[in-house]
Amino acid sequence: LIALCRRIKQIVQPKGYSGGKWQFYTVLTWVSCEIIGFMISLMLGKDMIVVLLSGMLCAVGGFLMLQHKARRLPDLKVEDQEWIEEIGKADQQNQY
Repeated sequence: LIALCRRIKQIVQPKGYSGGKWQFYTVLTWVSCEIIGFMISLMLGKDMIVVLLSGMLCAVGGFLMLQHKARRLPDLKVEDQEWIEEIGKADQQNQY
């Protein structure tokens, strides 16, 4: 779980997002998906090994969805997008 939190932080920090906030989301997603997997397996009346494995698989699936979401986040850094504003200004000056 520590390695997964570090991975999420490496994804979101260069984009300008808070690493700690996304690490909290990682832990929250992992624990909640693991509990959901445990509960579903227990309701189906499976062996304890199957319950543990399904809980882990649900937790990994939850992390993969969160990681996908983090990778699709737009950049918040303004200095990287200044060139876009300059293009717009140059076009406006050429029109007049």
